[in-house]
Amino acid sequence: MKKRNIYIRLAVKGFIVIFILSMVVFLTLPDREGSRNKAKISLTSNEFIEEMNNGNGTGLDQYIEQAIEIEGIIDKIVYRNDTHTIILYGGDNSKFVLCEMHKEEKPKIEKYHKGEKVKIKGIYKGSLMDAIFLNCVILEKNVNK
Repeated sequence: MKKRNIYIRLAVKGFIVIFILSMVVFLTLPDREGSRNKAKISLTSNEFIEEMNNGNGTGLDQYIEQAIEIEGIIDKIVYRNDTHTIILYGGDNSKFVLCEMHKEEKPKIEKYHKGEKVKIKGIYKGSLMDAIFLNCVILEKNVNK
């Protein structure tokens, strides 16, 4: 009888440990923040760069770590270190919007080419010369060139 109680206690403790570990793993997994969060603002890439240029970009600081929708024309698509980055024109040839895409977006990305219009949602991380977005997802395909 004592052995049976010991096994039951061990089984319950094991279940609790597995449950807690599962929750920790689930809560810390990288998620598709860009698709889960509602966008705080929606701008074109030109508007975003223009806002960045006005007041040294301080007007955009409130959106750091927030989901933002960006619509723009693709300058190029880069694949490096197992990650796709879509680079959008920013209104002039010296500044761009860099959208590091979520890994699950690969099938959608392959349908796009330079010069096409695209709407992307991602987490704004800040800017130096260019605006940087991470965990980006494609929202819709616009074939207007």
